[in-house]
Amino acid sequence: MAEDISIEGIKVHGMHLPSDDFSEIIQHFPLVIIHFLRHLNCMFCKHSVDELKKLVEKNPKFPPIIFVHTSDLEKGEKFFEKRFFPNTLHISDPEQVLYKRFKINRMTPSQFFLPTFLKRVVDLTFKGYKNESYSGKEDPMVLSGTFVFFQGKLKWSHRAELPGDEPNWAKITG
Repeated sequence: MAEDISIEGIKVHGMHLPSDDFSEIIQHFPLVIIHFLRHLNCMFCKHSVDELKKLVEKNPKFPPIIFVHTSDLEKGEKFFEKRFFPNTLHISDPEQVLYKRFKINRMTPSQFFLPTFLKRVVDLTFKGYKNESYSGKEDPMVLSGTFVFFQGKLKWSHRAELPGDEPNWAKITG
């Protein structure tokens, strides 16, 4: 992959991580997935976390996943204990330092009216997902992204173009 993302010198605030230095965290795991979420009350984020949980449950050798979110650590801890697993690796990034470094896209207000977006909302609503109100600290316009690091080097990435634009999980796991 030709893409180069500088991860040096970034201090993070997270839970269950081997360090507070992002570069050291990436180096700690031979293979690791970094998955950026929009905000923890987002139906699309809940769905992607549920999909990843299914993959982890099916494959005990699935690589570690570090979730990055814009909520505070306490809210993140409650969310992941309920929705994923206790002791989930996660980083609270309300200032979006990592989001900016990884060039996570932002949506525009007009994208709320795109047919692909509206169809995704309807599909997830019928599956039982719903949006909940978010706090003023969280950013509903930030999108998601997924990055795979192997031996400290970025090997694969996906940046959402719309809310609910998830990567092809088979490309990560296959």
